[in-house]
Amino acid sequence: MKELINEWKKYHTLLIGKEDIYSVEFNNCFHYTSLDVFWLIAENETMRATNVMFSNDSEEHKAGKKIVQSFTDIENDISSHSSNYMICFCEQENLLSQWREYANKGVCIEFDFTRDNIFKILSVKEDIDSLYSYSEPTKILYVDYVISNNIVKFDVNNLQNMTITNSSLQNINCNDLKESLNQYINKNQYVTKEYNRKMVSRTLIPYIKHSGFLEEKEKRLVFTLTSLQEINHVCFEKDLSTHIKKPYINVKCENKDNDIFCDKVEIGKSLPKVLQANIIKKIEEYSNKINFHVEHEIIEGENIYISIGKNQEELFWGIEELLMDFKSEKRYKVWCHGHWPIRSIMVAPSQEQDIIMESIEKYVQKIYWLKNIDIKKSTTPYRTKK
Repeated sequence: MKELINEWKKYHTLLIGKEDIYSVEFNNCFHYTSLDVFWLIAENETMRATNVMFSNDSEEHKAGKKIVQSFTDIENDISSHSSNYMICFCEQENLLSQWREYANKGVCIEFDFTRDNIFKILSVKEDIDSLYSYSEPTKILYVDYVISNNIVKFDVNNLQNMTITNSSLQNINCNDLKESLNQYINKNQYVTKEYNRKMVSRTLIPYIKHSGFLEEKEKRLVFTLTSLQEINHVCFEKDLSTHIKKPYINVKCENKDNDIFCDKVEIGKSLPKVLQANIIKKIEEYSNKINFHVEHEIIEGENIYISIGKNQEELFWGIEELLMDFKSEKRYKVWCHGHWPIRSIMVAPSQEQDIIMESIEKYVQKIYWLKNIDIKKSTTPYRTKK
């Protein structure tokens, strides 16, 4: 897994001065979606990553290629042997424009990717293994460009007076970005300069979007597949309005197969000492019961994390029982690796808001890894159309 992490960071580190343009902040991010999609995520533990070229804003891929080519002076096709797939998130919860566009009568799902960054891309063939990939939710770079007659117009001769902006409103001078990209290409020759230029360029493209969408405060998890990998891992869905079959991949938040015993429990050091001792004792008793050593580690914070494994649910309920018996006004939580790190669900404003919320509350109680999420209502007023 270290190789996956190193490969991702190698091409997602680009400094302009002391600032990295691939701005990753491990505060939580939010995915606005329909209620039907939420049920699918909960039941199948998968999320769909869409090919960037077939996104709702498909022209942004063309713009990204045009802009990056102007920065790196690359002439050949950057992405002829690979494709990027993405899952989109927002930095802000309860954002009215997101409710309207993506989650009418739906939900806003809060994720915490601080400790979960390895993903499994499912194979579409039984005899082919799934792929593992590393990714971090990365901020979008917003650029001013014009599209006229399906042609991207970007003033490459005026880079000194142009900026790229991320959602933190940090302005990056386009000329500085071009210089930084080319310095990086010349300095880090992993194979050849041309190969390195393509890799750096391909990495940047899916994070470029028109500045008119700045208000969306978007982050993306991006997964890159080679053309050979696509053959065995890409699914297609027909768009009923355009009749186009759009490629996508199914992704699990899973860092290894779950057919072995989970081997580790992490315990927050801010938990009461008595409770820590009780959890450690429970882990030792459980290790003796299954004749398999489950280690424990004291970490920052007040949560408990259980590693992925076929016995995870049994261990979860053993620790959860301790927490329920422990008399405290504070609610301590057990989280389970190997599942999407959902921390809360906010229900969209609608006339059915209360019954939707109650339905979700009842449903997640039967799914152990979702049991401790918070469920709440949007406070945005609901208005019916006149």
